[in-house]
Amino acid sequence: MSESDFIPKRLIVARKRRGLTISSLSKEANISTKSLSEYENRKKLPSSLTLQRLAIALDVPLSYFSRPFLNDIPKEAVSFRAPSKMSVRNSDMALSIAGHAVELRRWIDQNYQTPPVDVPTLHHYEGVKAAEIAAAVVRAKWGLGDAPLGNVVHLLELHGIAVFSSRAGNEEFDAFSFREDGGLFILLNTSKSAERGRFDASHELGHLVLHSEAVNPNTPATEREANAFASAFLMPEADVRAHFTRYPSMEQILKKKSRWGVAAIALAYRLHDLGLLSDWLYQTTCVNLSRRGYRSAEIGGIDRESSRLLNQVFNDIWQTRGRYESLRNDLSVNARDINDLVFGLAPVGFTGSAERTEPAKPDLKLIQGEKNF
Repeated sequence: MSESDFIPKRLIVARKRRGLTISSLSKEANISTKSLSEYENRKKLPSSLTLQRLAIALDVPLSYFSRPFLNDIPKEAVSFRAPSKMSVRNSDMALSIAGHAVELRRWIDQNYQTPPVDVPTLHHYEGVKAAEIAAAVVRAKWGLGDAPLGNVVHLLELHGIAVFSSRAGNEEFDAFSFREDGGLFILLNTSKSAERGRFDASHELGHLVLHSEAVNPNTPATEREANAFASAFLMPEADVRAHFTRYPSMEQILKKKSRWGVAAIALAYRLHDLGLLSDWLYQTTCVNLSRRGYRSAEIGGIDRESSRLLNQVFNDIWQTRGRYESLRNDLSVNARDINDLVFGLAPVGFTGSAERTEPAKPDLKLIQGEKNF
C-alpha cells in the first residue's frame, strides 16, 4: 500500500484492540508519540517504512491500514456489565473487538445465507416483573413453550443474532451486546462455566429485547431487568413449579439444576424469586453452595456451548481451497484475531494457498435439530 492509502481510524482501532496507549505503541514501534498523534489525527501521513513498523508492532497485515473506515460502536449503545468499574483501556479494547465482529459478520452475510433477525423489541416492559413477562413473550413468539432450552447460542443464531466470543489475545472480556446497522450482536466470555455462559447469553438477549434502543442501557435498573429476563427465559415459572415444592434442599437444587442448564446459585435465586425458598433458606443455601465451590465454578457441569453457524462457516472455509486466505485478505486480519472472535474455530496455524475461489453460497439456515428448539 502507498502512504496516501492510509486510513487513520484503522491505526486507532488496531492500537486500542491491542490495549496500547500512544506512549506504549511509541516504545513498541520506535516511533515518537508526536508522530503517532499526528498520524491518528490526520495531520501527517506515515511513510511506507513507518507503516511496516506499525504493522509489526500491532500484529496486523500492512493492508489493514488501507481498509475502508471502521465504524465506531458508541460506548453508550453497548450493554457493558458494571461500566463504571470498567477501565478506559478495557472498554476501548472491547469496542474495537465489537467493530471487528461487525466486519466479520458482514463478510459472512455476503458469502453465506444466514437466518434473518427475528427478535422482538419490548422496550415498554419496564421493571423486573415486566422483564419476566417479556421473557415469556419471546418464548411464545419463538414457539418454545415452557420446556427447558437446548443450546442457547444455537437458538440465538437461529433467530438472526450474531454471536461471537469476546477475547483479545490472552484477555477475556465479560459478555456484552449491541445493535449495529440493523444487526444484533452478542459477544460472550468463554472462560466462564458453561452454565454461566448460557445465563450470560440470555442476559444479553434481555438487553437486546428490552434496552437495545435505550439512550443508556448501562444502569443498575437495566442490569436487574436483564437478569430477571434471563432467569425467566431459562427457567420458566410453570416448569420450575412443576419440579419443586416449597423449601427444597440444597441437594435437590444440585440434582435438578442440569434440567435447565443453569448454575446452582442461579436456580436458588429463581426459587427464591418464585417464593419457593424463604429469605433465610435462600441465604443459607447460597452460603453453603459457596463453601462447596459453586460460587466460582460448577462441579460436574455441562459442556460449553459454541456456535453452530460459525462452525458450519469455518468447516466450509477449511474445505474450500483458498477460502481461508480469501477471508483474511478481504478483511486484512490475522488468524489470531479471527480465532479470538469465533470460539477458537479458526485454523490459526494454517497458511495455505492464496488462490481465490468463488464457491456457491452454502445454505446455513440452522435446522431445528437441537433438542427443545
